[in-house]
Amino acid sequence: MGIRSVRFDPLTEALLEALVSATGKSVTDVMKDGVVALIQARANDVSTRPYDIFAELTLHADRPKAPRSKQKRAVRAAIARKLSRR
Repeated sequence: MGIRSVRFDPLTEALLEALVSATGKSVTDVMKDGVVALIQARANDVSTRPYDIFAELTLHADRPKAPRSKQKRAVRAAIARKLSRR
C-alpha cells in the first residue's frame, strides 16, 4: 500500500471536504473513487485531453484565468522570489 502526500489549492480542498461531508466517506475513499472515475472516464473517451479532465474534476472554467504569457511571467516571478530567499 502506497502513501501519497498531495497539496490542494483552497478551492480543491473545499470541494474535497464538501464531497466528504455529502457522501459520509473518508477523504481516502473519496480520493479512491476519484481515481476510479478518472480511469473510467478515460476509457470511455480517448479524445479527452488532460486539461479537460482537470477542469471537470476541479469544476474550473474551460479556459485558464490568465493568458499563457502572464502565466509564464507569474511562474518566473515565483521562482525568482523563491531563489532570492536563499
